[in-house]
Amino acid sequence: MERKRELSLLYDQTSSLYDRRYSLLQERKYRRIFPHLPRRGRILDVGCGTGLLLGKLKGFEVVGLDLSLGMLKRARRRNPGVPLILADAEHLPFKGGAFRMVLSITVLQNLPHPALALREMARVLRKGGKVVVSTLRYKYGRKVREWMEDAGFEVVEEGEEGEDLYFVGVKVRGSGGLYPSGPPAPPSSGFPPPVSCCDRPSPPPPPLPSPPRSRKASSSHTSP
Repeated sequence: MERKRELSLLYDQTSSLYDRRYSLLQERKYRRIFPHLPRRGRILDVGCGTGLLLGKLKGFEVVGLDLSLGMLKRARRRNPGVPLILADAEHLPFKGGAFRMVLSITVLQNLPHPALALREMARVLRKGGKVVVSTLRYKYGRKVREWMEDAGFEVVEEGEEGEDLYFVGVKVRGSGGLYPSGPPAPPSSGFPPPVSCCDRPSPPPPPLPSPPRSRKASSSHTSP
């Protein structure tokens, strides 16, 4: 937990610099995703950061998730109207089978338990859906393939892009993950509460009634 707090704080502090430093590098990796995009269905971007990838997926039904509030605030400015969730990649707050595709680009190397995150991605992905993940090769190398297969994916493509290894997997069997129905979580910092995503938000409550006028004001208003 302490590692995650430190990671969240680090990305909060560097969110204003992220795009200038990494946007070109990340956009090269996104090219590996586009041939696999589904024609329809929800797409989850795990570790969406400042929303660079979300901005490339206009016209798709996308949801972004990140542990850094600073990153999500920038993602919201870049992608108004896109659902954004402040949550943990190792405890995805969605019901099983909620998504047709899951993306996670250059994220796994930052997680304390990347194999658990892959199991959670498998849980929220419907059978036959695809996952595309990449990670810095120096950290885990080809071990990611083994974790993906353990999670229930068949790896159908892998390769290198810049400093990353990338993997494309198809979900061929179920994965229990930690929370078959999604973990309960409170609302946080103005972003939607991560309940069993991605149903349409409830309509806003009706406005509160106006306070009653004082007796004096009422009588003066009705006097001839």
